[in-house]
Amino acid sequence: LGTKFMSSGDRFLMWDFFMRVWANNPWHWAFGTGFWSFGVMSRNLQAHFGVRDGAWWIWMHNDWLQGMFETGAIGLLLMVWLYTVALIGLVKRRLFPEAQSLLLFGLAMCVNFPLHVGLPCAFLAWLLCLSLAKTDEDLQNEFND
Repeated sequence: LGTKFMSSGDRFLMWDFFMRVWANNPWHWAFGTGFWSFGVMSRNLQAHFGVRDGAWWIWMHNDWLQGMFETGAIGLLLMVWLYTVALIGLVKRRLFPEAQSLLLFGLAMCVNFPLHVGLPCAFLAWLLCLSLAKTDEDLQNEFND
């Protein structure tokens, strides 16, 4: 049995299929299926429903949806909150190129899986650190208090 490769059009089929199956369990809405569970559940669900035989979807190719699938609404809200706080922090510090990079990273998360690759994760961690770092003005205000 050879494994067929997915085309980019399969993403819509995958998103629709997994979110419909996932949504059948109210527990999943709140808490998801667990960290890193998508790859394992993908193989089992595809086999059970006979969807896309011979291909195994390891990633959902949408980190926002996969985050909701694995961590539920609670995890997705935390992801969105952290992303928003980081974006606001970069803009407040007038780090506009970095804010644009974070926006592009968020867009990439809609059609790919950068949170599952080491170098993009390191880049995101760097952007998050920049957004939360104290400025000289913050430090001066703390010193004066």
